[in-house]
Amino acid sequence: MNRKTSSIIIYVIIGLAVIGFIFTLMENPSRLISMVVSSLIIIGIMVFILNTLMNSNPTSRKEQRSFIKAAKASKKKYQHKRKTTIKGKSAIKKRDISHLTVIEGNKGKKKNRALH
Repeated sequence: MNRKTSSIIIYVIIGLAVIGFIFTLMENPSRLISMVVSSLIIIGIMVFILNTLMNSNPTSRKEQRSFIKAAKASKKKYQHKRKTTIKGKSAIKKRDISHLTVIEGNKGKKKNRALH
């Protein structure tokens, strides 16, 4: 099924639902109200049960908080890079490699092998 056919089917279903809603509203409004209230109660119970099941694992909540914190930090980092790019500066900054040090050695001096 292509996209056009599926959208037509969705519009037909929505149209029939609207016609049924209007018909029920005119014929028996008290039944319509009771159907809406009962549907809301059932949906509320289902949402409560699903939320209870999803939040029953405490490690998942901790992981979720950690993920949200990391996502915010990542978003902040990339927004900063985007701002520097917009201003015309280079987005790639030179890193200060402080953990590498230069060790002065005796490479330039030749050993006198006759003495050793």
